Amino acid sequence: MSSNHTKNITSPNHQGFNLIELILVILILGIMAVVAIPKFVNIQKDARISVLKSTASQMKSAYQLVYYKAVIAGKTSPNLTNFYINGQQVRLFYGYVSAGTFGHILDIESTDSGLTAQLRGGGSGTGYTVWHTNAPIPLMCRVGYKLSDLGSPPIISSEFSGC
Repeated sequence: MSSNHTKNITSPNHQGFNLIELILVILILGIMAVVAIPKFVNIQKDARISVLKSTASQMKSAYQLVYYKAVIAGKTSPNLTNFYINGQQVRLFYGYVSAGTFGHILDIESTDSGLTAQLRGGGSGTGYTVWHTNAPIPLMCRVGYKLSDLGSPPIISSEFSGC
């Protein structure tokens, strides 16, 4: 009777990967990184743009709701008029919220989604701007609110070239 014994046939010199195998693995990982990184960067850009588009939509909804309340209350005169929304005083012009008090109705905290809001400009050029602080060029990744002339609805502007 003979017993089946298997012999471990290994080369005494083969103790790991050879240099060519390691170079091939590193090369494949490098190619995968070159393909994946631009897609990841575009996802971040798309996310910043989506946050700002959502903010622009909130701006529009906010000024429309205040306008409708102002119409009901008879506060649509061409003079700046004080009006209270949830205990916050806002200034109205033709029933639309002035840029100087727009921040009272649009609650943006800079800890939320990397957004910062600020009143910018002066006089008739005054506007309320929200930009994304995590963008490569934050001041070119923004949405803005500005009153129009003679009672037309406010202008919601946007720029995404720096996102």
